[in-house]
Amino acid sequence: MAKETSKQRKPLYVALGKNIASFRKDLALSQTDLASQIGMSQQYLAAIEVGERRIQIEELIRICDILHVAINELLPIQKATKKPGPRPKIAVAYEKLVALPEKEQNAVMVMIDSLASVNHLNE
Repeated sequence: MAKETSKQRKPLYVALGKNIASFRKDLALSQTDLASQIGMSQQYLAAIEVGERRIQIEELIRICDILHVAINELLPIQKATKKPGPRPKIAVAYEKLVALPEKEQNAVMVMIDSLASVNHLNE
């Protein structure tokens, strides 16, 4: 098995780097500007953006703060290939509840609270 070097490009790091570069460009920040705000060299940031270098979690958090994005917006998330199973009844009930007008939502909540207090007394 070949020893992994920090210069090997892995799809995860390449995609992460592309996302960082994209958000940086959207804010019209140069690599030099972003790198100085993070506390790293422009060359190191350039290597991260092309997937040649791995990024430390502290650096990733700092980048998210500077770019005003959540970590999940930078990470390449793969969609599930497996078809999801049936949705839980509570999720379906919640969707129905929030679709109701506020007055009817309040009435349902009163019923739920009432039932919960009755069940609590029976325990």
